[in-house]
Amino acid sequence: MSLKPADWNGKTVALTGATGFLGAHVLDHFLERGWFVRALTRRPQPPRPGVEWIHGSLEHVSALEALTKAADSVVHIAGLTKAIGRSQFFDVNMEGTERLLMAAERVGAKHFVQVSSLAAREPSLSHYGASKAAGDLLLSGRPRSLRWTIIRPPAIYGPGDHEILKIIQVAESGFLPALGSRSNRFSMCFAPDLAATLVRAAENPHINGTFEVDDGHGGYQISDIAAAIDAEVRIVTIPMPALWLGGVINGWRARITNTPAMLTRTTAQYLCHPDWTVQPDRRPPDALWAPGVTLKDGMAATIDWYRQNDLL
Repeated sequence: MSLKPADWNGKTVALTGATGFLGAHVLDHFLERGWFVRALTRRPQPPRPGVEWIHGSLEHVSALEALTKAADSVVHIAGLTKAIGRSQFFDVNMEGTERLLMAAERVGAKHFVQVSSLAAREPSLSHYGASKAAGDLLLSGRPRSLRWTIIRPPAIYGPGDHEILKIIQVAESGFLPALGSRSNRFSMCFAPDLAATLVRAAENPHINGTFEVDDGHGGYQISDIAAAIDAEVRIVTIPMPALWLGGVINGWRARITNTPAMLTRTTAQYLCHPDWTVQPDRRPPDALWAPGVTLKDGMAATIDWYRQNDLL
């Protein structure tokens, strides 16, 4: 029996990270647009119309070739956001990307969409940002046999996300932390809007380059997050030295326990950076980018999802 959906548009996408927070939204959007999806997974997944699950990881070359063979587009989301050390970030975010890219070129994939991060814009600040920048350079640094598009999102949130949940839980206690300074600015992006952008990138392989995406607002401060979630809180500044010390201690603990930590010395530097807003001249053209959800509406949808899943 064919795995192709009844409304198949004749296009096939190879997707990594499909079982994660953002990847789940991207998978749904591709299916809604009539694409056939080959999705990489480490663990068995329930059957789903229009989806072929490819068992493997970014370390398995044979699985990567089966995933990307003759794909109209490869959308690469999988990666590490926390690790024990610099080498672990590079093992996945650079070397894993290189294996996937080389496999895609060998088996005739036509287009490669890389989901990077604004962190790649400042690679000296964190091991994570350096590894994402190195992954981007694999595409942009030399001629390739396929077309490519790099999308650098800021902080992503939405239904299914468990990172914003931590902020909301802290806000319920009556305060919110401002990391480094309460005047720091950052962009945000609602996950379904970002997913739609990634699908549009696959549908427009002729639009190439490195683009930064957000919700169209231009930038927020921590007080804007409090307003968006209707929280009456006291904003408490955590100075960089205190956050850095906590990161150092977490880094030692991570190496001793062999368990990755989200807050480390380099992520403290990253989190305290004063400007994580997208640069307007790096936004993608309208054919790719059409944010439709405001921060307030996106937060409301996210909080509703938390409550429906008994997380709040």
